[in-house]
Amino acid sequence: MSREITKKPQAERDIEECFVYIGEDNLDIAVHFLVAVEDGIEQISRNPFIGSIRNFTNSQIKNLRMWSVRDFTDYQIFYKVEEETIEIIRVLHGARDLPNIFN
Repeated sequence: MSREITKKPQAERDIEECFVYIGEDNLDIAVHFLVAVEDGIEQISRNPFIGSIRNFTNSQIKNLRMWSVRDFTDYQIFYKVEEETIEIIRVLHGARDLPNIFN
């Protein structure tokens, strides 16, 4: 079954903020980051259960999955697999306070 990919507005902002942050040092690497994120989302679309489950206390985000961005393994794509969709929730650096962000 093919699932539609949707990105939450916050995920779009996360990607843009990461691009700007990386681009301050090297624009070419920032562009590579964008391509790697889209490749990661494509991998998720082909195999929705590829990411590991991350549990947080917030019951609204049960079964949240995490998949690392290729070549940028400190960055993770957080997503939920629904019946007909895959929802990209956030794209964050692993050094962020994830429990505080998701709870």
